[in-house]
Amino acid sequence: MTSWLANRADQSDRIGAETRYRIDCLRGHYGPRPWNWIAS
Repeated sequence: MTSWLANRADQSDRIGAETRYRIDCLRGHYGPRPWNWIAS
C-alpha cells in the first residue's frame, strides 16, 4: 500500500504527507516496528 501511495505522492499535499508518514513509520521513526525482520 505504501508503494502504491508513493506513486501518487505528487498529486496532492495530503497524499504526499501520508506517504512521508508511512515511510517514516516503516523506518521506525514513530516507535518500534511491529516486526522483527532485519535485512541481511
